[in-house]
Amino acid sequence: MGREHPAEDICDEYAKVDDYGLGPGIFPKDNAPELPAHPHCLCHYEKVYASELNGIHGLASGESRYSNDKKKVKVVRDPDIAYNDTKAIEARFWRFCEEHRDSDIEYALVITTDGEVYHITGDSDSVDLSAIGEKLNGAKMIHNHPDNEDGPGDCFSKEDFSAYFAWSMGQLDVTSGLGRYTMRYNGGTIITAAQAEKLYDEMYNKVINEALLGGKIIEHVQQSVMEALDTNLDGFECRRCKRCRMKKN
Repeated sequence: MGREHPAEDICDEYAKVDDYGLGPGIFPKDNAPELPAHPHCLCHYEKVYASELNGIHGLASGESRYSNDKKKVKVVRDPDIAYNDTKAIEARFWRFCEEHRDSDIEYALVITTDGEVYHITGDSDSVDLSAIGEKLNGAKMIHNHPDNEDGPGDCFSKEDFSAYFAWSMGQLDVTSGLGRYTMRYNGGTIITAAQAEKLYDEMYNKVINEALLGGKIIEHVQQSVMEALDTNLDGFECRRCKRCRMKKN
């Protein structure tokens, strides 16, 4: 709002409103009010980048929408689950698997350390978790990798592996046509997101080189990389859950 604003009008309302859960006066760029808003309007736009937001501030009210220059996601608040209630979390994770068995876009379910539960809708390529910001610290999360005409969705990606360490997650799961996988790290060495990406790349190169030398065909690259990390990274475990949902024939 212009600094020389002479009297209260519609611009004051725009400066206070928080319809999108991004904070007072902040709008997704596609839904910003038209300017000038009235005759002699002195207001102007200022850019607010996703990295400047501490997540969505209005999540507790139910459904919120978040967008940045590249992605648009929808975040819905689900009923709380106690962070240490393993049985309830496991039941909710399996329900997530069933809900998104045949989904063609990515979704995520996040349970924060204080028991808040968020269901996030992404697109066919990814689901943008930055919408809930610092709430990811220590969280337990499951997401899906959609199947497509070429076959089932794969296991954890490099971005998944890096995010797990970046946010010090308590648990990270993925479900796809290959089944449901979970990763955990209990090693004594702290691993940064950058180090995690480097480790993933090293195992990727190892898997590819061994396949080339042995004349083998790799059906699911990400699954093979995670198996290599499970074998070579002390304290790291990536396992397939016994009760798996498989791709339908």
